[in-house]
Amino acid sequence: MSRRPGAVEVLGGAAVGLVAAGATATVLARRFAAFRRRDAQADVIFGGGKSEESDPVLDNVVLTDDGLPLHLEQVGPDEASLTVVFVHGYTLTLGSWYYQREALTPLTGRSLRLLFYDQRGHGASGWGDPDRGTIDQIADDLGRVLDERVSTGRIVLIGHSMGGMAIMGLAERRPELFGARIVGVALLSTSTGNLASVGFGMPQAITGLSTAVLPLVAKLAQQRPQVAERTRRLGKDIAFLATKRMTFSSRQIAPGLASYVDRMIASTPADVIGAFFPSLAGFDKSGVLGPLGNVTTLILCGDADRMTPKAHSELLAEELPGSELVIVDDAGHLALLERPDVVNEHLRSFLRRCARRKPRAALTLVAADEVAAGPRDA
Repeated sequence: MSRRPGAVEVLGGAAVGLVAAGATATVLARRFAAFRRRDAQADVIFGGGKSEESDPVLDNVVLTDDGLPLHLEQVGPDEASLTVVFVHGYTLTLGSWYYQREALTPLTGRSLRLLFYDQRGHGASGWGDPDRGTIDQIADDLGRVLDERVSTGRIVLIGHSMGGMAIMGLAERRPELFGARIVGVALLSTSTGNLASVGFGMPQAITGLSTAVLPLVAKLAQQRPQVAERTRRLGKDIAFLATKRMTFSSRQIAPGLASYVDRMIASTPADVIGAFFPSLAGFDKSGVLGPLGNVTTLILCGDADRMTPKAHSELLAEELPGSELVIVDDAGHLALLERPDVVNEHLRSFLRRCARRKPRAALTLVAADEVAAGPRDA
């Protein structure tokens, strides 16, 4: 006779699957069951995350320092003078940049190239030692992508949520890149730390409980991923409801979008989610932002972001004088998917500013040449 999962195991699997706490979630999930079925039918419009105009696309891998293959997709030629690298968030994939890829692909050519990759354990990338599920490690992974695929030319980094944290980690570990090679950084729905206090999107009434329980849940997901995955599947309708509530602001989202996001999250193994949680909960990079002062910086967040509230972006902007702060109305944690027109407008403007910015080393060289030449005749 098989043993029934205990209460802790059920809680673990449910929370890892982004399940909203409380008995009322089941009732609400039934209310949304019909919506889920209709939304899933419309999911085909996203075509797996690739724009129909994405050609030419180079599918490839980059090996990390511990030998893991990171799945990478490129739009635009190798010789482009400016390369934009997109770094996705926790439990998502490179498909989360669907609308940005669609909007920017027509602009690619000798002056612009786009690189998208799946972070370790996410999407089509490999997963190795769970102890390497840290912000410092994915910062090193990002550095590896730059070393292997962007050996020349200027670089812009665009990170969402955990992807933005990876960029901050890179600034701490390799500050010499910022200003010299990296000329721009966009941080979407991200934070310098103290995320555990907001309960990762859980309702405020249970934030204190979730802060205490989630670390145990994360540990269980690593130790018993099969139990977590099984319970996660049993609670898939509740998980869908929780995903929709915690990542979007409005009920009026594009048909199929909620199912598209739910599918990305469901593709992330429970042990990967559990492995990264401690690093996210303990994340604090508020003291290492200096290198970002050397580049053009955009900070963007939805006004109703429950995962990384706008106050975190506002604080980040205060710590980076000269940065541009954009708060997107009627948008949650996935403003890049929920309000793509607004987000893309700001990204295009940001990229134009980055394109005009010369690397710091080049500016230093020009200044040295002018000094050597002496004052010019009037």
